[in-house]
Amino acid sequence: MDMDVLVSRRHRSQPIFGADFISKTKMVLELGRQKYYFAFAPSVTIRFRQGNYYTSFSLTRSLPTRFPRVQTGKLSLGQRTRLESLIKQYPDVLSDKLGLTHLMEYEIELIDKTPVRLPPYRLSPPKMQYFREHIKTLLRDGVIEFSLSNYSSPMFLVPKTGGTYRAVVDFRMLNKRISIESVHLSDVYSAFHWFAKAKYFTTLDLN
Repeated sequence: MDMDVLVSRRHRSQPIFGADFISKTKMVLELGRQKYYFAFAPSVTIRFRQGNYYTSFSLTRSLPTRFPRVQTGKLSLGQRTRLESLIKQYPDVLSDKLGLTHLMEYEIELIDKTPVRLPPYRLSPPKMQYFREHIKTLLRDGVIEFSLSNYSSPMFLVPKTGGTYRAVVDFRMLNKRISIESVHLSDVYSAFHWFAKAKYFTTLDLN
């Protein structure tokens, strides 16, 4: 892709170089020497101006760096800034920490009230250690609590990207004894009709 780059040697405001701009223009920053240049013209260097208008050079972290799980797509700089501000307003629900709610309790109706008691699955020592640490974290955060229930379902670990695991409870035997409530769900064609004129699509995993 051809690109014309205009470089101002005198500017009265602090320039902000985005990661996309630096990557596409192949901009090279030499912070130690207080200068920068572009790969297509390495002989032309521009020094960081020292004076009344601008006395230093700083690097700021972009939204994906501060919130690595937030994929901003093709949002503009202003839109990313507003999104970051929104995330900061609700740190309890937009965070990596697993959350819970006490606003509503759901009662599960059983068609067979015989307790389901299954032995735990065998895990390798490394997975068992990870599992124990995970349980301690959930207890510390108040997501789970100790119980003396007559019901017991085993847990296992599913590998995730990055070498970690996702803890999963095997409720298959218990699910066979649950009275299922029929809830009407809209079909995918209705969803396409609703979203036909939408410009932005957002998925949120709220804690």
